[in-house]
Amino acid sequence: MEMGTKMIDWYATGSMLAYIHQFHSQVSEMMEEHLSQSPKFQNVSYPITPLPLFLSGEEVDNHQNNVERYVVILEKLCRLYNEHQEIRDYFGLKLEEDKLVRLDCGYNPQIRICRLDGYFDRKDGSLKILENNADSPAGTLFTPRLNGFVSQVIERGLKAKTIQTKSMPLDNPTTFLEQLLATYREYGGTQEQPRLAILQVAGKSNIESQEMAREFTKQGIPTLVADPREFTFTRTGAEVNGQPIHFVWNKINTCFWDWNSLQVEHPNLLSEWIEAISERKICHVNSFASRYVAENKRCISFFQEPEYKQFFKEEEHSLLQSLLPWSRKLEPDKQVVYEDKDWNLAELLSDRQADFVLKQPYDIRGDGVTIGRSVDRKTWLDRMSLGMRQGFVVQRYIQPMTYPIISFQRKPLVLPMNVSIDSFMFGGRLVGFGSKASLEDKVNLFKGGQKLAVKVVED
Repeated sequence: MEMGTKMIDWYATGSMLAYIHQFHSQVSEMMEEHLSQSPKFQNVSYPITPLPLFLSGEEVDNHQNNVERYVVILEKLCRLYNEHQEIRDYFGLKLEEDKLVRLDCGYNPQIRICRLDGYFDRKDGSLKILENNADSPAGTLFTPRLNGFVSQVIERGLKAKTIQTKSMPLDNPTTFLEQLLATYREYGGTQEQPRLAILQVAGKSNIESQEMAREFTKQGIPTLVADPREFTFTRTGAEVNGQPIHFVWNKINTCFWDWNSLQVEHPNLLSEWIEAISERKICHVNSFASRYVAENKRCISFFQEPEYKQFFKEEEHSLLQSLLPWSRKLEPDKQVVYEDKDWNLAELLSDRQADFVLKQPYDIRGDGVTIGRSVDRKTWLDRMSLGMRQGFVVQRYIQPMTYPIISFQRKPLVLPMNVSIDSFMFGGRLVGFGSKASLEDKVNLFKGGQKLAVKVVED
């Protein structure tokens, strides 16, 4: 077994599972008591389990080294995109998207906030990064709140079982805001109390964004939620309803950032935003290189395409090979090598449907993901055909490891569920973890899943 299996602290898991099962009445009462006093931490309702995903501190240190090196490679790709037409051709962005990517965001690194979503591969225990959530990842506020809630509930159990845990930077509720402010300062912002706008399309704002605006304002940074069409750009800056805005956290997912629909009533919207960013009237986080290149599912396949191997060093290839599942961009008549055998890509996907997953370049909530073993033959072939025309990405299916999830009914019920492990990266550094659990093949909160708290155990 590889690092992924060792990364879960099974001793702490078993000890706390036994404690919660033994004292389930008291734990259940503690959950109800703290839940009534806790700030909101759910965009959508899901069952809350008191058992966190326990990780080994030593293995987290190793993981931190790997994912921080990985983000450096993502940054390198964002730079290479601007320098090489063949890379731009591979990503195939629209003209307006390409213009946005090429804008000087005014800070470095360009990927300020991202979440690397992954699984522990049940095949060998290794951790595989499935997606770079590098546009506007959820959980930056609600993850530390959930972790804090569960920590209160199991505090007695941790002491009883002599399990010592250590905090991660994300456990501090100010860490995300501090990263946004650090980006604004690096950009050259000088306002002592700059005003932040969280971008959401009108009528589609989620609970976390609204909570974020309240929390940040409470912390001393005036914050509001605004639609990009509400902005007025003056000679010197940006305003919303007459209030100056100094920086924005763009919480509109890339797959919903559709300039055509946004410009129906505002035909100059795109040109206004390009001008505002290029003339440094507004600090925009994340950069559009992060949103359109690093976020793109083709990013993971690009790293593995043989014809682009020259762009990366041998040690970079070695890291990428260890972290990423086999992946290629779908293209007609494409020849690939899979498991040391030559294949026509279309024939490979047709013959071995259960071994692969198809992904649209941008999606949310798993809506653009098709898992071969989860769909019928016609659906798979139809998605293959569409993917060949539109440049979807194929990945080797990673079957996730399971973890015990405990819930309370008349008596405790424990179910093994598929779990994800999501690494939050701020400014290129690992700051904390999130996790989701589900009985479904798609481990997603909006597909019947639930979130888990994550605790790192002192070794």
